[in-house]
Amino acid sequence: MRFKLILTIALLFGAAVPSVLAGTAGNYREPADSFRQPVEPVKTLTRFLPVLKREKGKEKTGNQALYVGSEYCIACHPTKSGWRGTRHALDVREPRTEYSLVSGKGVVADYDRNGIDDFVQGLDFNLISSAFDNLKPYAPVLSADNGKYFISIGELKMEVTATIGGTGKWGQLYVVRVPVSDKAGKYSMGNYVSPVKYNEKTGQYELYHKEAWYDDENRPKFNSTTTTTILAADNSSSFARNCSQCHSMASRGLQQDESGEWIFTPFIATLYSPDDPSYTDIDYNGFKDLLNTGCEGCHGPGSAHILGGGDISRIINPADLDPEQMISDCSTCHISNTFSDTNHPLLNSIAAASKHNDTQNDVADELGEERAGQTPDEVVNVAMIRRTVSHATAPPQYWQTAV
Repeated sequence: MRFKLILTIALLFGAAVPSVLAGTAGNYREPADSFRQPVEPVKTLTRFLPVLKREKGKEKTGNQALYVGSEYCIACHPTKSGWRGTRHALDVREPRTEYSLVSGKGVVADYDRNGIDDFVQGLDFNLISSAFDNLKPYAPVLSADNGKYFISIGELKMEVTATIGGTGKWGQLYVVRVPVSDKAGKYSMGNYVSPVKYNEKTGQYELYHKEAWYDDENRPKFNSTTTTTILAADNSSSFARNCSQCHSMASRGLQQDESGEWIFTPFIATLYSPDDPSYTDIDYNGFKDLLNTGCEGCHGPGSAHILGGGDISRIINPADLDPEQMISDCSTCHISNTFSDTNHPLLNSIAAASKHNDTQNDVADELGEERAGQTPDEVVNVAMIRRTVSHATAPPQYWQTAV
């Protein structure tokens, strides 16, 4: 009875604030107390429901579960706070100069080991010998200005909107937004993985998918007159199309717009630390987004479970599923042939150099941190089975997340 009373008050409070939260996304500001432990998950989530439902695109019934993020889970399950330090949590991040050269938080590129990250230093690949020598005088130029990171190719200066990797395991890629001539905002709505890859192991740069950015004569494909339609047709390195399915918690939408750009719409983050770079506005609607992989990656969207007062029938317990169902969710991203229909270099001569070629060992390493003494085979084939769940076979009322 007490819980029902609290929930009723929370719902009434939620009904009182839509005028505050339902303003334009660009005017939204995160409340100062939105990340303060201990958090009251029901009250906090209810407060943001008007925004979550409005941004979802269609009004849904109260039974429609939404992804809300792992911070809600940790509020009730504090022993799981170690997730924040895992590679699953830190994979895609907003680049911030205050975290320069901090592994797992910032840009880690420092090819000359001088303690200054190469963007802040203003590294021009036209002036040094590197993997980009064949692209001179149109090799990339790195820069940082007013706390933001940029990559310039020819006439285009592109803002780095997100980084992928940079946790000490493999390397770091840089996702950019491209200037276009036919948009009022002068930038593409889609995000593209740049040709610049920093290898953390060697401290050197590698050319990543040159064909997306340069023609057969090693000249830039795009310039100041490039339209969105040309960009979408000629750039094969779309983050939405090729990366978002595995590098985000879940998708509210993945489709091509009228210009042909692939647009990815993630779920909105409403509970997070303002200091955490793992939350970034990847779709430019004014809200931080749920990227990376958290608790709901295995347990399903958590809003119904939270608003149900922890009702276990409204969340997925992987232990209740058979092994085939359990394993399929992780295998979606952790089996190499998943990527055969993308431009990942998995099935060609440089497969051995691909991050995605070694994902089984990555899983073993990360899960093995909690299972000292187990072999990688035991971790992958036993422990992972117990921790995973199939999106495809989960109860439909919890996985129905159409835009």
